[in-house]
Amino acid sequence: GWYTCMAYNWIGNVSSEPSYLTVLPASLARIEYPISIDFAPEFNVTLASNIDLNRAEYKQVVYTTIHNSLQLTSTQIKDIQLISDNGGGAIISFKFITPYFVYNSSENIQNVLIDNVEPSLLQLEQDKNNLIALVSQDSGFVINVYGLSFRYVENSLDISPRVFVCPMGYQVDSSLVICVGCAPGSYGSVLVNQLNELGNGRFIEEQFPRCLECP
Repeated sequence: GWYTCMAYNWIGNVSSEPSYLTVLPASLARIEYPISIDFAPEFNVTLASNIDLNRAEYKQVVYTTIHNSLQLTSTQIKDIQLISDNGGGAIISFKFITPYFVYNSSENIQNVLIDNVEPSLLQLEQDKNNLIALVSQDSGFVINVYGLSFRYVENSLDISPRVFVCPMGYQVDSSLVICVGCAPGSYGSVLVNQLNELGNGRFIEEQFPRCLECP
């Protein structure tokens, strides 16, 4: 709603210009893994420098190949990019992302986490591990793009730290995996690396959005 600040003393009072205050509702964080993979032509083929690998039909081939090879269910593939490298092959980057769940403030947040977020997060981890196994198999991982076959380049799979994604003006409450509005005196958000313990001596590197203090 609209608010004003009033200052007063024995002489009188003065009010500020009205400002509209919006209270940001909590929302569930989306979790993603940025991934990149190098592929080389199976035969002695060099891509022409003027080929636009980011055409929609090429991206669709990549999406379908990865989706069907891993038999993905809840995990989504987003932000596919194909870039020609200097060796005649291609670098393919994309993100594995958990679904977006709408959180109604009238719902019990613990039930939402147990019923939706935790299963999708476990599936995300399983799909990441399945991708590692897929590219490591003896037969190799091949993507066929309109008559050209590209084979996975050994040891080129690069999976960045897990990222918790919130809208601008939010930060993650890591204990609940939800996005909460920035506290008074802070704004925006910046990704911060954090090493979290999984148990049994295992750790995972993650990135969380954190709000910045106002200058």
